[in-house]
Amino acid sequence: MAGLNLFQMFFLALILFLPSGFLGRWLAEQKGYSATAWCWLCGIPALIAICGAPNKHSEKIISELKRLLENKSGASKATPFTPISPFARNIGETWFCKKCSEENPLTTPHCKSCGEYK
Repeated sequence: MAGLNLFQMFFLALILFLPSGFLGRWLAEQKGYSATAWCWLCGIPALIAICGAPNKHSEKIISELKRLLENKSGASKATPFTPISPFARNIGETWFCKKCSEENPLTTPHCKSCGEYK
């Protein structure tokens, strides 16, 4: 009774290695590696190895994020301010008109472009 019999060892292996194999397979798929190979390399060491492996999709993700940021910054240059509330906004020494989004000095009570009051 000191050791494990064959059935207990099989059951223990099934409980430990099968879930870690499927988790390793899923992680490998998410990182761009062969899912089938990582599923057959099931076990805790394989799971640790795939967690430490670099993501093959990271270059695609980074280039896509850079492209999106460039597009967003280009759009913001075309329209410097878009009001999201009906109130005038003060930024530093200027305020933006709630009607036409024109930048005006704080000293003027009305918009220099459309005549709307603050």
